[in-house]
Amino acid sequence: MDPMLLLVAVVVVVVVAIAALVSGRRRRDASLEPVALGPSWRPPEHEREGERPDTAYPEVDVEEQAAFIAERTDAPRPVIDEVVNAWNEYLSVIGLAQLPATHDYRIYDPYNPPVARRGPDGEPVADPERVARDVGMRTTILERDAATVLEAELAYLEQADLLR
Repeated sequence: MDPMLLLVAVVVVVVVAIAALVSGRRRRDASLEPVALGPSWRPPEHEREGERPDTAYPEVDVEEQAAFIAERTDAPRPVIDEVVNAWNEYLSVIGLAQLPATHDYRIYDPYNPPVARRGPDGEPVADPERVARDVGMRTTILERDAATVLEAELAYLEQADLLR
């Protein structure tokens, strides 16, 4: 056999073997990817106009609450609404409150809730710092602004004797 032909055959065999090894490794790595479980979720892109906002505190007058928070923080109404909504969603996903099944979750994924701190009795404990941080990371609202609005929100709920 011609030495040049033998060399070409060896190179072709080596290239095919390397390609098979690389292909097998990629296929194996792809099979190790985590499998998504449960329903998929993504924040909705639409706003429901003219509807009363969902709240974890149905007995709260939303307009009075927003006026109270605006008076204490000078925050614009959209910021107040977004932070209060995040607080309500957080309470709902950790199991301290209930929002209607039709609520459009914008900050928290109800199928993948954050891990809640637990009190001595094992019940979840609300964490306003966590909510402020999450609002700061997932929206255009600054974390310190969210913390200020949440502080006023908690003061309003405490004044109304609704704090859980």
